[in-house]
Amino acid sequence: QGSGGAYEISQRFTAMVGWGATARFADEWAFQGAFERYVADEDMRRRLAKSNPEAIRNVARRLLEAYGRGMWTSASEEQLDTLKDMYADAEDVVELGVRAVTN
Repeated sequence: QGSGGAYEISQRFTAMVGWGATARFADEWAFQGAFERYVADEDMRRRLAKSNPEAIRNVARRLLEAYGRGMWTSASEEQLDTLKDMYADAEDVVELGVRAVTN
């Protein structure tokens, strides 16, 4: 799906957090599942980041926001660190045009 598909996925994260904020939705399985599918799955994460760095930055930002707003309280420190690193890497690409070296 390329850049457009990555954008659509990232917009689902925006909608999920928005829904959580307005409807007081805090079923953690939704945020945990989103993390597992789009962040913990390294192949998926790399594909999204390559297709659209702004989209993967939004995914990280929205999951961190969900944690910060108390919608995803079960996030582990490791998950949060992964999201912070992912956000910083995407930020470098978007703002500086620098791609991080991945292992």
